[in-house]
Amino acid sequence: MDAVERDLFAQTLRKTMTAASGRALDTALADLGWSDPLTEVPDVAVPLAFGLLGETGAHAPLLN
Repeated sequence: MDAVERDLFAQTLRKTMTAASGRALDTALADLGWSDPLTEVPDVAVPLAFGLLGETGAHAPLLN
């Protein structure tokens, strides 16, 4: 994942986490294909997701 892709990924996650939490966020992330970056680039996806969870205050079991 290059820098441009990472920025777009971060913007998409931030927007999604700002709009939803809990089950609604789980569904939205599944619809976005969250499992793909989690398995393909976990070194990018995991820290980004946890940072955004803290930033947005959203709740979701992202790593399950």
